[in-house]
Amino acid sequence: AFGYSSLVEALQAVRGIFLTNDRQYEFLGIRGFSPPGDLNTRVLILWDGHAMNDVWAGQGYAGRDLSIDLEEVERIEVVRGPGSALYGTGAFFAVINVVPRDRVENGRTVEATGAAGANGMFRARASGSVGSRPDLGLTLSAGVLDAYGAERTDVRELGVVRGLDGERVYTGSVRARAGGFTFQGYLNARTKQVPTAPYGAAVGVPGTATQDARGFAELRYDHDFSPGASLSARAYYDQSHYAGTWMTQREDGPGADPDLGEAQWTGAEVRGRFTLFRGNTLTAGAEAQSQFRIRHTVSTPENDAPVPETRGRTLLSAYLLDEWQVVPGRLSFTAGLRVDRYLDLSVTPLTPRLALIARPYEGGLTKLVGGSAFRAPNIYELYYSEGNSQRAPASGLDPETIQTLELEHSHDLSDELRLTVGGYFNSIQKLVVATEEAGPPTCGIPAGSSACVVNSNLPGTVRAWGAEAELRWQPGRHTLVDLTYSYVNSSVPNHPTHVASGKVLVPLVGSTVRLSSQAVFQSARRTARVPEGAGEALLVNVGISGQREHLRYFAGVTNLLDVQYALPVNDEYRQATVPQFGRGFLVQLSGSY
Repeated sequence: AFGYSSLVEALQAVRGIFLTNDRQYEFLGIRGFSPPGDLNTRVLILWDGHAMNDVWAGQGYAGRDLSIDLEEVERIEVVRGPGSALYGTGAFFAVINVVPRDRVENGRTVEATGAAGANGMFRARASGSVGSRPDLGLTLSAGVLDAYGAERTDVRELGVVRGLDGERVYTGSVRARAGGFTFQGYLNARTKQVPTAPYGAAVGVPGTATQDARGFAELRYDHDFSPGASLSARAYYDQSHYAGTWMTQREDGPGADPDLGEAQWTGAEVRGRFTLFRGNTLTAGAEAQSQFRIRHTVSTPENDAPVPETRGRTLLSAYLLDEWQVVPGRLSFTAGLRVDRYLDLSVTPLTPRLALIARPYEGGLTKLVGGSAFRAPNIYELYYSEGNSQRAPASGLDPETIQTLELEHSHDLSDELRLTVGGYFNSIQKLVVATEEAGPPTCGIPAGSSACVVNSNLPGTVRAWGAEAELRWQPGRHTLVDLTYSYVNSSVPNHPTHVASGKVLVPLVGSTVRLSSQAVFQSARRTARVPEGAGEALLVNVGISGQREHLRYFAGVTNLLDVQYALPVNDEYRQATVPQFGRGFLVQLSGSY
């Protein structure tokens, strides 16, 4: 109904979340945390429970590098706060689970979607399902997207770039069920031109681009032995591939400096749920993962035939989660604990989580949650070296840790109207940051002409606290009013102190014609390079949607007011901010039979 075509678009008006687009990738900020250059490494993104963050750079795919659209998605689950007690590394600020549909909706067999939008975007998807039983069926889906991107990109003091912002994406998935067995496979491959000239690339020279591919295959078995005992087991294989090409200026003209990162890993997990006594459920699990091939390569004019560095990593994990209904329907208590053993690290992260959930009165729900999470340093942070600008840390890195305390209360003003208010406090230790190396410079061309950038654990503690509120009215499937506000006070740069959003959905002619509107206000973000702040904007989207028999449609406008704004980016860009997109449009039609 709102025309969302990517995960970041769907999350833009969710309380506590804000977005950044540096014209390579789209990034999620959670509760005031989105340092420039972070690749969503501290948000764990799942595809039906399968972790999508890669193991080379920890990147969480959230835009078209995840999928070309959301047509095969049934729902998106957002759990704020640390989730390492159940999911391990990367579940630092939130866990976001994208749940695909088991089959084409309404008992139909085939569905096709076509869309056209701003910046020359065209995409198409087709899905097909066989089997009508819940425990037996097969669904296939494939899609393609092509866009030429913005006609012009203002690179601030560097000038204006014409074109060079194109994008092409291919995506496919398979999902099959047979009894207690579920198989799912997924692949997404994306090529994106980069007009903003990062990493020393020449401005306006064709060829600067990134390529990303992410895929996995997973076989899962679920079985209920009794109402109080169940077992889930899964085995999986994953791969990711990244290639960046940076067109730099040389004495004989522009030349390509490529860099490569790729990974393959496999693993298995077993999880059991047991009822120990009435009102109590214990979940116990163990996982083993072998990251058997992780490679990165950097080429420069002085190193045209580099030898790729190949690494490996083994991880063993075990966890317990106990849920106890102390007073059924009124008071429950949850306690979880996970231990992760990385064979290449000197420390063993231990992450607890506690939650007290009370219903003090009919229509009221209070949650008090405290916990810890960790993020292990990835292979990129530990070992990536490039003689022009970056050197690997000599003494390694320790995992980042976070402690969080959160209090939230929801009050049902009626069966259709709910008010939610909450507050949180975060304390982070050993945050991994990239800083210039002290002492005589050893990087640059020629060698020693500039200081190297080195990843290191930040000394001391980083703290943040904030408050959130949401008012949601949903009297029916096609009517919705959702208002949110978030405030955050954080020592980490690049966050809006205030974010407010509103979503409205109104049926004009039943389900045939619906009017939607979304507005998001974000205050300015400040960094060391942008102390005066940038990015304050009011973004308004409107759309018309509906469905009738075998057809479903959407037509809408994004950034209706054509607000021109720019957001801060990391130090690898010569400009301090990157412009965001102005007014756009989307027209989409789906048919199913």
